Amino acid sequence: MLYYLDNHNDIDTVIFCLDNDKAGVGNTAFLSGVLEDRYNHKYKINLKVPNLKDWNEDLIELAKKAVEIQNSPEDEWEREQ
Repeated sequence: MLYYLDNHNDIDTVIFCLDNDKAGVGNTAFLSGVLEDRYNHKYKINLKVPNLKDWNEDLIELAKKAVEIQNSPEDEWEREQ
C-alpha cells in the first residue's frame, strides 16, 4: 500500500475494507496510524466494515436473500419493495 501511494500522488482517500474481527480491526487501526504518521494526515481515511465476520459472508447472505426473493410468489415480492 505504501509503495502504491508513494507512486500515485493523485490519491487523496484510502478506504479500508478488512474483516470485522479482532485482526481486521487491529490492522485497520495500525495501518491508518502508519498513514497518518508517514504522510502527515495527507489522506482521508474511510472505513468500510462488513455486517458479518467478513465480506464473503455478507455476499453469501445477500445471494441467499436474492434467491429467496426470486422464489417467492410475485405478490409477496411486490410487498417487500
